[in-house]
Amino acid sequence: MNIEYTAVPTMSQLHHSNAFYRGIMGPVRSGKSTGCSWELWRRANEQKPMKGGVRRTRFGIIRNCYDDQTEILTENRGWQLFKDL
Repeated sequence: MNIEYTAVPTMSQLHHSNAFYRGIMGPVRSGKSTGCSWELWRRANEQKPMKGGVRRTRFGIIRNCYDDQTEILTENRGWQLFKDL
């Protein structure tokens, strides 16, 4: 399967940054989520595999949560309502 991705200029800047913390903002449907997904994929593929060919890494993705009914997946407590965190 071939999937092509061409970054818009703002996402291209994000892809070229090695800063520990990076952020992106822009209008709805401008490609922010798609670009960030590609960035995770790119970073994961650049990482050297450890023993057994496994690549271990962690990423944090933070998005706006607007209401008390939004569920968040937590590492130790599973799915939790945003208001209960």
